[in-house]
Amino acid sequence: MMKTTMTPTERGCAVLFALPFAASGVWLAVWLVVGVWSVIAAQSWIPTPATLTRFESYQNVDHTTTITTSYTVEYSYSFGGRTYTGHNLFVSGSCSSGRSFSRKHDRVDASNAGGEPVECFVNPADPTQAVLDRAFDWYTAAIALALALVFGGIGFGVIATLFGWISW
Repeated sequence: MMKTTMTPTERGCAVLFALPFAASGVWLAVWLVVGVWSVIAAQSWIPTPATLTRFESYQNVDHTTTITTSYTVEYSYSFGGRTYTGHNLFVSGSCSSGRSFSRKHDRVDASNAGGEPVECFVNPADPTQAVLDRAFDWYTAAIALALALVFGGIGFGVIATLFGWISW
């Protein structure tokens, strides 16, 4: 015969199992909303010529032969009669990955080699904030949304079932 009720200890263990899933779903959803909000805000930033002073890319290979690329960038730009130094490739939290930066990387790398100016985008409310790429990476956003729904669905689904809020 199948047991239909759970003891408080069993229920507590099941909730502890479900919480990381629910928390991961919430964290991914918040990360995605912050990214979208940041990119929307950056669309009003002013395009400004910048001079690259440093641009390096590093390729890392982990134990599973996955290759990831990291970038270090430094550029100077003038805005409102003052000169600033920037270090940001992307809008903070904008979900940008190496995939979305590859075309920009080629252009920036060529500009660096030729000494040509590149375009940065400056926040007029805070000119110390600037980025080289204010585009949104829809590929990474789609993956984050899918994972948020899957993990959040599992976590909250288990918790809701345990407390009798939903039944299958």
